[in-house]
Amino acid sequence: MDYSFFDDGLQARFTDRLNELGIAWEVFADPIDGWQVRVSDDVPDEPLDEIEALYDELLAEHTRLGREEWVTKRVAGVQVNLPEGGHCMIALEADLANRLLANFTPLEMAEIVDAVAKGLRLNHQGPLCCMPGEAETRG
Repeated sequence: MDYSFFDDGLQARFTDRLNELGIAWEVFADPIDGWQVRVSDDVPDEPLDEIEALYDELLAEHTRLGREEWVTKRVAGVQVNLPEGGHCMIALEADLANRLLANFTPLEMAEIVDAVAKGLRLNHQGPLCCMPGEAETRG
């Protein structure tokens, strides 16, 4: 899972906490601006909940700081875990991302996008009840 940062100090606080929790991470430059902190997708639920809460707090703090450069670069994206094992980032309009995040956690959004990617790979054209590999439930 990737976490975006546009502020060095906030990113450092996030990665310091990851270190305290013993969670491996890597940081790389975001192609648009800022940095991405990548954390393994197999982090247990309890520390993952803490990480998500901390990230939400840091985003709120960043907003309170009133960083104009962040506000003018309203970008959003979601990482897609491809069925073949690769990853890619899908850009979303900021308004769409805000509507999604108003109803889903980032983890839930990722699960939805992964399900769509899997469905696209299957390319099933018929009714849902006839999807390959699905148990027949008709009586």
